[in-house]
Amino acid sequence: MADQVDSLGAVLKRIRDDAQEALSLVATRAELRALGWRCVGCGNVKHFTRPALKEIAAPCPKCRGAEFVPQ
Repeated sequence: MADQVDSLGAVLKRIRDDAQEALSLVATRAELRALGWRCVGCGNVKHFTRPALKEIAAPCPKCRGAEFVPQ
């Protein structure tokens, strides 16, 4: 019975590790889109109704900068 519990624990740990790895891949992909992008040059924030790519935010309407970070 103890062997079954140990093997079940190993299987559950493997499932957990696989799920965490998958979530990290999704999180990396999700970072590419944001509802708001802040211009690095002047601090102006462009807001969107849906998550948008960083390339969509450029250029900044105030300073014409092209470098943005997620809000």
